[in-house]
Amino acid sequence: MFAIQKNEDLNDSKFSVACRFLRLPLMILVTFIHVKYNLLVLLPYSDFSYSIVFVFTQIISRIAVPSFFVISGYYFFFDVRKQEKFTKQDYKNKLLKRFFSLLIPYLIWNLFYCLVKCFFLHQNFLSLLPHIFDYPMPVAFQFWYIRDLMIMCLISPLLYKVIKKLGLIFIIFLFLIWLLNFNIVLDSSLLFFSLGAYFSIKQKDIVALMNKFKPYLYILFLCFGILDFVFNVEPTNMFHNASNVYPIHCLFILSGVFAIFTWAVSKSKNISLKKRSNLFSPSFVFLLFALHPLTTLSIFTPLLLKISNNTPLLLAYFLPIILSFFVIYLVYLFMKKFLPSLLSVIVGGRV
Repeated sequence: MFAIQKNEDLNDSKFSVACRFLRLPLMILVTFIHVKYNLLVLLPYSDFSYSIVFVFTQIISRIAVPSFFVISGYYFFFDVRKQEKFTKQDYKNKLLKRFFSLLIPYLIWNLFYCLVKCFFLHQNFLSLLPHIFDYPMPVAFQFWYIRDLMIMCLISPLLYKVIKKLGLIFIIFLFLIWLLNFNIVLDSSLLFFSLGAYFSIKQKDIVALMNKFKPYLYILFLCFGILDFVFNVEPTNMFHNASNVYPIHCLFILSGVFAIFTWAVSKSKNISLKKRSNLFSPSFVFLLFALHPLTTLSIFTPLLLKISNNTPLLLAYFLPIILSFFVIYLVYLFMKKFLPSLLSVIVGGRV
């Protein structure tokens, strides 16, 4: 997660550059999702301001996590895609690597949030420990993604065999389960991780596919986005994360994932990450992922509301995100310079 393999194939290289560029804007979109929960019930708002917040919170930002799953699935199998089978040694090597890059940070950050809740919310530390692996949300709720990703890694030999044998049929099957909203555990995580794995295992030229269907993907993205907004923009949806027409929302997410990758690939020639290496580094992106709920939900948003309960909604929505971003970036720069070993451990060795 967040760390992208570099490779020599031209189209694979374009996709790699696109993924390394996207990890920061995608993570910023994730922060948009997590700001809303204690806002609208406290602030007066106009239809316009509500619509803006809704678009960012419930529509555009919803393509972020599925995109991360696609990237993770694609690169999990990338180095074995030309092999005849996924060997036991491959499996052991990947689990060992994920032990340090996923499990260790998962435990560290969940324990950290247990301590935060213990000291600031006066919850019992020992009573929180059994909930570290809770479904759907662990103690550090944003780490549900890491938990699901670890599960994908554990079942990777099975996924490899099924995708190798059934290919697109398996992806369509998972898509229909998700689209029809059967509420099966891990349905969206499994779908998008498997989608990325499919392109890798089957050695599909994802860049060529995107270039071929580029205009159609943009049109679908725009059309489903408009429909998603029109059918779902109600205050109750902001509070309860509901969707009046769930299949439209699903189709928007799927088209959005492909559209954002297509856009990033088309810009890959013009993307230079060297001058902004700190901002786009996987270690900063992971730190932003780990800390943003604390800074936005627990610090800046309550502080802003305490100063004035008449704060304009758009200011109360965007300002905590901006402040959190810069504070976490400063924490990252400080740790990179003075505590590099600790930083490496808590971000899973991402550099």
